[in-house]
Amino acid sequence: MPIADQVALNLLCRGAGAKFISGDIRGLMAAAFVDLGDEHVVTDVSGEREKGALIVSVSQDAKGLVVCHEDSRHDLQDGDWVTFTEVEGMTELNESKPRQIRVQTPFSFTIEDTRAYHPYTGNGGYFRQVKVPQRFSFVSLQTSLESKNPAIVSINYDFDRSTSLHCLYLALSDFQAQNSGRLPRADSAQDAATVVALATAVAGRLGAQLDAKMIGKLARCSGALISPMAAFLGGILGQEVLKAASGKFTPIQQHFYFENTQVLADQESADLSEFTPLGSRYDHQIAVLGRTLHQKLQNQNFFLIGAGAIGCEMLKNWAMMGIATGQAGKVTVTDMDTIETSNLSRQFLFREADVRQLKSKIAAQAATALNPAMNIVAHANRVGPELEHLYNEAFWEGLESAITALDNVQARLYVDSKCVFHGKTMIDSGTLGTKGNTQCVLPRLSEPYGHSRDPPEVGIPVCTLKSFPNQIEHTIAWARDKFEGHFTNAPQEALNYLTTDDYVANLAKQPNTHVTNLKTVLSCLVNERPRSFSDCIAWGRLQFEHAFVNEIKQLLQVYPEDKQDDKGVKFWTGLKRMPSPLQFRADDAACLDFVVAAANLRAFNFGLPTCIDRKVFLAELPSVVVPEFRAQTDMKIAATDEELKKLQQSAPADDQDEQIRKLESALPDRAVTRQEVKLAPVEFEKDDDTNFHMDFITACSNLRARNYKIKEETKHQTKFIAGT
Repeated sequence: MPIADQVALNLLCRGAGAKFISGDIRGLMAAAFVDLGDEHVVTDVSGEREKGALIVSVSQDAKGLVVCHEDSRHDLQDGDWVTFTEVEGMTELNESKPRQIRVQTPFSFTIEDTRAYHPYTGNGGYFRQVKVPQRFSFVSLQTSLESKNPAIVSINYDFDRSTSLHCLYLALSDFQAQNSGRLPRADSAQDAATVVALATAVAGRLGAQLDAKMIGKLARCSGALISPMAAFLGGILGQEVLKAASGKFTPIQQHFYFENTQVLADQESADLSEFTPLGSRYDHQIAVLGRTLHQKLQNQNFFLIGAGAIGCEMLKNWAMMGIATGQAGKVTVTDMDTIETSNLSRQFLFREADVRQLKSKIAAQAATALNPAMNIVAHANRVGPELEHLYNEAFWEGLESAITALDNVQARLYVDSKCVFHGKTMIDSGTLGTKGNTQCVLPRLSEPYGHSRDPPEVGIPVCTLKSFPNQIEHTIAWARDKFEGHFTNAPQEALNYLTTDDYVANLAKQPNTHVTNLKTVLSCLVNERPRSFSDCIAWGRLQFEHAFVNEIKQLLQVYPEDKQDDKGVKFWTGLKRMPSPLQFRADDAACLDFVVAAANLRAFNFGLPTCIDRKVFLAELPSVVVPEFRAQTDMKIAATDEELKKLQQSAPADDQDEQIRKLESALPDRAVTRQEVKLAPVEFEKDDDTNFHMDFITACSNLRARNYKIKEETKHQTKFIAGT
């Protein structure tokens, strides 16, 4: 059976067998086919991070019931696999083979027969999900097309619709074979009827139900190739290529169809001359939508808020579609951000020469390069109440739609309120890794964006972050705070002192941070100011000792291993994991990584030459004098955020005035220090592998995790968590 120009993309993975990925656009239908060979192994079917949580009980039953801590939803699915660690009593579970689970509730699941195991003693333990490789088998395109029961992925579980689209796809191939390779004309009712008849015959051979009305609409415009459908299918095919090459994520098995007849009116009595080609660049779009609707698109007035990844995709599609190319058409795009190097990997309208320029300006220029007739205006404004003199009543009344491509909820809610008030359409979308969402808000037809809210993100309690982490997310957040404190906030505060004439007077108006900021300035410019890279190495080594040795020893001084409350309950139980201090070893990769990154970032802050030669570090480190730690016997460390508030409220009032006087008298001369020091605070950039930002955060997080016996993470995974 002849196949109609189906090959859009092929991938050949040498050594792993041939892998075939193809795609078609047929008007408002997109078709994809995936064949990854007889045996394709997927190491991670979901791409999600492995789940893990604290458990509080395991029953001795034919199907042992595992119950998680009340603050720890397991987030597992039936068929997932888990292992266990630190389980007391039922030690048979520890460090053993993965066990498959079946979900009972959001806080419990069952495993295999545990009746022969020792009883669980109720003193904690943890489970962690294990990704078990899965094998998938595929057949060739020819075999699948000849099959009466092909593997088809259905959207929204509508199998009949997906089967109808498969019949249409085969019918179009038959039509081409009968008509010298051409596809149906958009203005020919006869061509559409012929395709419907062919699809009906295919459905009969396959024993399938056919949606003739839908097929008729799709058949009429099936010879067109339009930008939005191409963009959609390009994303699908690109992901399948990555799946084939990486062995991650579940591939399509094997046909995939998507249709979008919702954009068409009921055309059974329509004048088909509406779809006759005009000899313009928009003929394919006219073949689908007709001249009248196309002209409406040309005269749309859109407001695009955000010119990032989603905003660039919008502008590219609009330029290709001819949006705002009519006399009354206009696109206003606004974005305050400038282009960073990391944007180049996901915002394709930008190039390396555009770095540090306004996103909105460059995106508008790129869109007009794609379509010079497009009327587009670029702004660099934040959309909100403070700019209602610019985006006023007349502006909103003149719009057809507002499209939000934002990274914050507050701005979305503001735009939503304006669209509701003025009766305008709002389209909102967002992405997170491989995930995405879109919401279309239609006046008087759908609920506004603000009527339904996502649940608020669960923040990490301060005490958990400072003293009692139990997940890698906690240690990464802690490491990110350390990064900002050491390399951004502290040098910025010192720079403020050097460049602001009335710095001390202004600081007096901030009683809550007065002393802290003065100490920060003194630390940067006097007590710990580096004069050479050797000083930076020593500083990094001492930071290791402070963070991963001394702070842990002090915590254990306050809460020793045998600490119990008034009821005899151990302190170190449940979500509180008892830590242990580390020992610095230059031959340990994480230890040395921490010092290398810390020293180079410190050198950057002070304008000193940097160094990546680890031999230099190995030669310098033995000479660093590490002071002996002496625990403070009277120190109090809050165990909960509520206890922290009480400690802060009951803290004795120091003689702040005297303390401030001494600190201010120790401040260095501003004029002299400005000549000697060239401070440069760091701006966090996770996608530059040469700036040591993620090297520091990864090493810092993993060493903290090692303190608390938490599973360490790779730099890649740490980057994903730290950057979201």
